[in-house]
Amino acid sequence: MTRVRFLALALVTLSPLVARGQGAPGLGQPPGGTIGQEEPKKEGVAEKAPKEPSQLPTLPPLPPYPGQEQKKFEMFTLDGYFRMRANWLNDFNLGFHDSGQGVPFREALTCRDRPDLTANMKTNVFKSQACSSSIGTANMRVRLEPTIHLSENVALHMQVDALDNLVLGSTPDGVTLDGGANAPNLPAGVYTSNQVTPEPGKNSPWSSIRVKRAWADVTTPLGSIRFGRMPNQWGLGILANAGGYDWIHGTTCTDCDYGDNVDRFMVGTGVPGTPLRAAVAVDWAASTPTSAQLQPWRNRYDGQPYDLEDSDDVTQYTIMLTHIDDPQDWNLAVREGRTLLNYGAYFVYRSQDFQATPLTLGEAETDATKAYQQRHSTVYIPDLWGRLTIDKLIFEAEAVGVFGSLDNLYDAAKPQWNIRQLGGVFKLDYLMVNDDLDLGLELGFASGDQWENSPASGVINVHDANMLPSADSIMPNQTVSLTAFRFNFDYRIDLILFKELIGTITNATYAKPSVRYNISDRLAFKAQAVLSGANVPVSTPGNAVMYGIELDGDVGYSNVKEGFFAGLSYGVLFPLSALDHPTGIAEFRSEASPGASTAQTFQGRFVLKF
Repeated sequence: MTRVRFLALALVTLSPLVARGQGAPGLGQPPGGTIGQEEPKKEGVAEKAPKEPSQLPTLPPLPPYPGQEQKKFEMFTLDGYFRMRANWLNDFNLGFHDSGQGVPFREALTCRDRPDLTANMKTNVFKSQACSSSIGTANMRVRLEPTIHLSENVALHMQVDALDNLVLGSTPDGVTLDGGANAPNLPAGVYTSNQVTPEPGKNSPWSSIRVKRAWADVTTPLGSIRFGRMPNQWGLGILANAGGYDWIHGTTCTDCDYGDNVDRFMVGTGVPGTPLRAAVAVDWAASTPTSAQLQPWRNRYDGQPYDLEDSDDVTQYTIMLTHIDDPQDWNLAVREGRTLLNYGAYFVYRSQDFQATPLTLGEAETDATKAYQQRHSTVYIPDLWGRLTIDKLIFEAEAVGVFGSLDNLYDAAKPQWNIRQLGGVFKLDYLMVNDDLDLGLELGFASGDQWENSPASGVINVHDANMLPSADSIMPNQTVSLTAFRFNFDYRIDLILFKELIGTITNATYAKPSVRYNISDRLAFKAQAVLSGANVPVSTPGNAVMYGIELDGDVGYSNVKEGFFAGLSYGVLFPLSALDHPTGIAEFRSEASPGASTAQTFQGRFVLKF
């Protein structure tokens, strides 16, 4: 497999050399033209020397000094944002109590079962004033995206997050009173809390500074080369979503929490004689375990780690073919009401022979080999995207399919698993009143499957639930199909149901009419309704079709010149029968109303973008 990968890498590296004509930046990066070379001056008859002294030739110019070329452009640029968000979440557990079977959203800690209140739990806990149905929280993030321009055609990019989604007030180290006297037993308000830097594993799940991406862009006359750990963005973002800058639409998501990264070597160039651009990439989707994770590196702190096994690597190749206009040209066509068509295809091939189950850091390789299981998985992912603007009408759509197979997900007696997943989005926008009024409609689809979540009652969030069928529910030699498609976590259509309770769009068909109106140059209002239902009702908590109706509204302030943005959002979810819990499994806060209750949220945001 390593020989195949290096051969593919060599072919990808040489592929631009067969193209003719001037190249342009590769796909998957912010668009921009290649700086062309100045046309050389033609040879001709020598000019006569001037007769007047003022016209005599001057002394020859001095040779260029070191670094002179760097003065022609900014050598260092810094982009990014600082954000703070405050959320009030009311009844996100939909009125259900977690008695070991799970709930859609975690309850407040005072609502959990307590061993000292074993008798009549619902009376002592749910009716207690200490148990609250709402949670208030606030968080922040600083994102830095520096770029070092080594020349006009060579650049190094990075992404660094500081205090990434840090919950405000979440890292207290201790309490002090009267100049440092410890007073842990004093009531709140009497003492103050010392705040410390978040430490992974101690008071935060990750480090306070996280380097997430580092990649290089090199533009040549034959094409562009891109390599490193880079953002992965395509189409509308339902499959690959960088959670930040969108190079197709020219926008930046400052409310995203995830972001797809890919370890990639990619080349891109124009297709001769056509307006199309093509890119081919070799991806390192997974290479585990490495020497730095197991015993060989137990007592080492530097050096060059290496992959310990090739057969467990996830091999991935990506191909892109597009015709995409610069975002500024597209927006100009929309404002002028002209007709413009953009489209593209994105294809991923992925395979893996063996898989290493989770390993303990620092363990010996002899123990690690026991964890290998045969997978023989192969996955094909085609993704088609396009957009069209005609006289203030804007159409945009993306369709994705995931097809493949894998073996031995649980044991050798249940070998064959088929993957058949489909997802898609269609969007329509109509601009009116000098483009200040936008009437929109979005339709979306994500296939589902028949497998119940585990546990089977209230856990519908894909981050917490086991979305695969249990081993004892599969007959020996039975062919199983995995058909539940999941949208990318950063593709969001609402504030409550899919964003928080389910975690993403899966096993659903939805319709979202919306309206946006620019009250002024800096103040805008948005409103939307989301009606959604399950494609496979048997896998929902209530074994029914309709998820519910959600109404969301937002008022936003934007000062683009100074980079300051603020907004306030409100959402309310009216759950329907698919979100009810099966009778006899769930406990309810109110026996008189056993169905799911209404959830609400207020969300505020403040952003500085630079």
